[in-house]
Amino acid sequence: MEISSGDKGAVEASCNQCIIKGKSSKDSIVRGFYQPNSNFVSHLKKWHSSEYDKYEEYKKTNGGNPKCPRQTTLHFTVTKEAACKSKTEQASIFCTKTLRSRINAEFSHLQTILKTELNRHKWLCCTADVWSSRHRSFMGVTVHWIDSHLERKSAILAMKRFQGSHTSERVTEWLVNILKTYSIQDSVSSIVTDNGSNFVKAFKDYGLEEIMRPGEEEVELVGGIEFDPEAADLRLPSHIRCASHTISLVATTDLKRGLEGEKVDSTNRRNKIDFKSTMNSTFGKCSAIWNKVGRSVQVAEAIKQFPVDAWFKVATRWNSTYDAVDCLLTLKDFIDKICEAAETALKPVAWALDKLQSEKDFYFGYVAPVITKCYADLEKTVNEKTKPGFASIIASHLKNGISKRFGTILSLDTVNAQREVLSALLLPCVKFRWVPEKSREGLKTYFIQQVKDYANRHHLLTTETCSERSSWDDCFEGDNANMEANSSSASSIELECIKYLQDSSTKVASLEAYPVLKAMFMRYNSALPSSAPAERLFSYGGLILRPNRCRLSDDIFEKLLLLKLDSKKLKF
Repeated sequence: MEISSGDKGAVEASCNQCIIKGKSSKDSIVRGFYQPNSNFVSHLKKWHSSEYDKYEEYKKTNGGNPKCPRQTTLHFTVTKEAACKSKTEQASIFCTKTLRSRINAEFSHLQTILKTELNRHKWLCCTADVWSSRHRSFMGVTVHWIDSHLERKSAILAMKRFQGSHTSERVTEWLVNILKTYSIQDSVSSIVTDNGSNFVKAFKDYGLEEIMRPGEEEVELVGGIEFDPEAADLRLPSHIRCASHTISLVATTDLKRGLEGEKVDSTNRRNKIDFKSTMNSTFGKCSAIWNKVGRSVQVAEAIKQFPVDAWFKVATRWNSTYDAVDCLLTLKDFIDKICEAAETALKPVAWALDKLQSEKDFYFGYVAPVITKCYADLEKTVNEKTKPGFASIIASHLKNGISKRFGTILSLDTVNAQREVLSALLLPCVKFRWVPEKSREGLKTYFIQQVKDYANRHHLLTTETCSERSSWDDCFEGDNANMEANSSSASSIELECIKYLQDSSTKVASLEAYPVLKAMFMRYNSALPSSAPAERLFSYGGLILRPNRCRLSDDIFEKLLLLKLDSKKLKF
């Protein structure tokens, strides 16, 4: 039969068998519904018995699979004018049990591929956070690594239901179990989280610290006590606090505390009191505008005439306050001068937040240069007299917050900020460009010594050293021979470092010419500076766990989310 029209399930179809027998197109019209289709079946039974027998035979055989009943339909051919979609002989609706088994099979296959891929890499980094939605909590964990072509890769490890209290002990237990699922406990060098007290305490009690001093072997510590891997079941990698969340605290908590605890002297008493009252008044007006936009349909429609997007201040979005104030500045004639001052002072912090939340082609080595530039821009705002007076006050407190939380980076503390300093020096596009001129020579000596120590610990030799070995080396064994070999290796490594620092290329691929530095780069830059990937994971989770799907089981929800995201990343 050929559908001629259809509306809300009702169908008019022209019977091809009737037309073959010579009936007019008007007389061959049969009216009915897709479900039930009794009118069409009755027509076949009354006028076309042979076609009816074929239809009944198809229902009995059921496509060769009687255990799994399929939805049986008549043969329809869709015309261009038809409003209904065609249903073919192979169309089927499988049951919930079949759907669940297919999801489980696809997820098992995906996990196998992911395990194989992760076990090929020596250095991995994870991000973790806890998300709550629909009265349920989940722990999301992502994994990141650098492949052999020095390209950043990532995948989703888990989105597990996290029931009960979010204590540090339970956080540790869940993280360890997730890492054990993929057998990557020894490959994950660090885990990035926010500054939540439960995460901080978990890594303080169970996390590993790497203390590497020149000429010494690596020592693993747990909570400040030497760690024996065979004596404990729970151990976590080293902890990296999310740089984006830390900078966000500078722009919120530190700024608020600075203004409240500020000592007002006689010289600037009037200026600072005027600033506080003006700031409270202005941001009160801004909050009224943001609330009105979110609650009133008429106001929301009215603001569409302005070419701006971020009208709302969102607590979980780190730089939303800056973006919202920036949007309000489009209405400059109606906004107090405090907004312009806040926008000027917060601009370096917002820029740093946007940079540190990047994921693709972003490495841990960018942390130190970004923090250094942010601090320099804030200091410039404080010292510039051409800027609005209120801007210098805000910038001063932001600068103090950056100095307090990232002081080890700004002072080039090579003990407490070793990871940040070395990862930056190992980035070809950064190197020493962010280091003050007076500190470059001393940092260069430190860098070369660290590369030598790393090569000795991991038994790495450059190509030049290996090629210079001759057959006579086996005849001279002992301390003198070992001393000469070590000296030759150190010289070749120092030469490799000098060539690298003189290389004008800014591409990461240029590290292929420096094997020791490449290995060290993958060690120190495999981590991400921000836990933003975990936050993005929660955004995708919200797209699946919608109100009309909130009864999804925890297991199926996790599998659907991982299949959606990892299938694309792993080209599965």
